Amino acid sequence: MDGTRDVSGVPVSVRRLLPDLLTAVAPAVGERMVGVWLYGSAATGSFDRGISDVDVLVGVSGELDLAADELDAAHRRVLRAHLAAAAALPPGHRAADR
Repeated sequence: MDGTRDVSGVPVSVRRLLPDLLTAVAPAVGERMVGVWLYGSAATGSFDRGISDVDVLVGVSGELDLAADELDAAHRRVLRAHLAAAAALPPGHRAADR
């Protein structure tokens, strides 16, 4: 088993966000990334779109030599891109979250 699990219960908007978030964070943590865990309301089924945040823990080996602003900048880029994409969809075409 590779450690992955079924994400069918994770809200669609979160499933769309995670790959972009990982792509943005990967250059900052490099090969030290050992795992990524989704936790909180998106993982437990109590996610409320528009209110809930997305809680992600990125595990790394050893210490990272980077400033927190690198990760903050990656987070802001992904958030802006996903908010812009969602706003560009016509009414009735946005993915419904469960």
